[in-house]
Amino acid sequence: MFSAVGCNMVEKTQAAIDKTTVATVNGEKITLGEVDSHLKGVFAQMKSQYGDKYMDDPQVAQQILQQRQSVVQSLVTDKVLVAEADKLGIKPSEEDIKKKVDEQFENIKKGMGDNFDKALEAEGYTEDTFKEFLKNQVIAEATVEYATKDVKVSDEDIKKYYDENKQQFVVKAGADVKHLLFPTEEEAQKAYDEIQSGKTTFDDLFNKYEKNKDPKKEPIAENLGRVDYNNSNFDKDFMEGLKGLKDGEISKPVKSSFGYHIIKATNITDKETQLTEEQAKEQIISILENQKKKEAYQKDLEQWKKDLNVKVYDDKLQEGLKISK
Repeated sequence: MFSAVGCNMVEKTQAAIDKTTVATVNGEKITLGEVDSHLKGVFAQMKSQYGDKYMDDPQVAQQILQQRQSVVQSLVTDKVLVAEADKLGIKPSEEDIKKKVDEQFENIKKGMGDNFDKALEAEGYTEDTFKEFLKNQVIAEATVEYATKDVKVSDEDIKKYYDENKQQFVVKAGADVKHLLFPTEEEAQKAYDEIQSGKTTFDDLFNKYEKNKDPKKEPIAENLGRVDYNNSNFDKDFMEGLKGLKDGEISKPVKSSFGYHIIKATNITDKETQLTEEQAKEQIISILENQKKKEAYQKDLEQWKKDLNVKVYDDKLQEGLKISK
């Protein structure tokens, strides 16, 4: 009698699949179960959309494979950066780590409100394991800072980038725009009158309404950033109200399909303008610093991965999936 196991005729159990090693960092294993624990939310969404047999769908399986590849690379990178922080002696003190972790944890929890626990579960975390994740992130950030600490942008770099990318520094006719949006004309007019009388200011009302979200029920405030006068994505009446403003001026209530706006325009440019190298300098420095830091970090990361003998077993990430050949 032939052995079914010996002939590889029996599918692996889920427990066996979970124990599959998909990567190692300095000999430390990362299992498929660990990877999949961070994809609980993805799996729940797939199950809801495609049914219990969602992993048998080749297209879904391909999506899950891509998600697994992304998670395993993230886990590998975190382990490498934490290990290098220890090796280089740049790990922050436990006191500093705890302070940053507690601050980040509370900010995230406050920001997500009632959705916090569900979000943690969907990402495969408990509160304790999430804090451990944040701790590793704090340590990893120290390693990234170490890798990029010597990055500098020279005057020659700035000039070369400006000369090769002048079109990038053309400012179109437009303005920096903020607006208040009211459900009714009466509310908008009252607010406008109070601004004009000095009882309040546009900025005070902006700060007051900025956290509101439903323009049908309450006033909201939005910073729209730079808006070009030829932008066709905005309501036509809103744009007409904007174009009539002088620098720093506030509009009377403007009716649009969304409600009634009070608009404020600043940093107006009446026509397309080419920025000089000096005017574009800070922006160029930011662009080049980011590029150089990314290059320096990637170079060091690849070397650290070699030093720590990182191995990723891409074929093992297909376990439990029916991937089309």
